[in-house]
Amino acid sequence: MNLALPTPDLTQLLTTIISQIGPGLTGGFVVGYGLKKAALFLLSIALKIGAVLAGLFVLGLMSLEALGIIKVDYAALARFLEQVAAQIAAAVMWLMPVVTNAIPTVLRLLPMTGSFGVGLVAGSLKH
Repeated sequence: MNLALPTPDLTQLLTTIISQIGPGLTGGFVVGYGLKKAALFLLSIALKIGAVLAGLFVLGLMSLEALGIIKVDYAALARFLEQVAAQIAAAVMWLMPVVTNAIPTVLRLLPMTGSFGVGLVAGSLKH
């Protein structure tokens, strides 16, 4: 009776590891590089447009208030902004179980996701 554990074939083991790590690393690099370029472009445009629109809105309110056309209820405005912040917090709290439920799947795919993460970071750092 032979109780020795079978030794895995080194070629098969390396093939399995490379087949999981290679595509993950390459895909992560490509996605990271693309996301960096797209995010920087979109973020710069969105910030500029948002700042201009917010500035024009506040300027318009202040001008109309100074002319006596409207009266701005700053307490109501603060309540509105608090409600918006509460809705954002509720959205984040809704998302937490989704992320938590995804953890077992990520752990099963750890070689692929790990190499994808490394590639993603490397791609986003590429100039």
